Amino acid sequence: NSDVLELIEGKLGLIKQLNEECVRPKGNDQAFVSKALQSNKTVPCLITKRTFTPIEFGIHHYAGPVIYRAQDFVVRNTDTLPEDMKLAAKSCKNEIIAKHLENNSSSNQTKSSETSKAPKRAK
Repeated sequence: NSDVLELIEGKLGLIKQLNEECVRPKGNDQAFVSKALQSNKTVPCLITKRTFTPIEFGIHHYAGPVIYRAQDFVVRNTDTLPEDMKLAAKSCKNEIIAKHLENNSSSNQTKSSETSKAPKRAK
């Protein structure tokens, strides 16, 4: 099982490869599978066959082999908040949550000295 865990969660594992593909502007499922297969080609539990499509790969788990079709892996793994959740958060009475989404910033705290000394942007 340790080789399967290493393949999935390791330094060059499938999860890391998928996360990297998700942050690429034109990341896609085929590129994810291609890079994952290339960087893990020596891992014995990884299954590759010529008959697989460009978005298919397999893993030989403890219970047996499983073939994965990576269709929509990249889209489903992208961390985006659904529109209805955004609207609900913006109308939230909790000031921190509402302002966080309103400003599209990850910080809700600003120092007064920073805001007064910040250069003005040209329009």
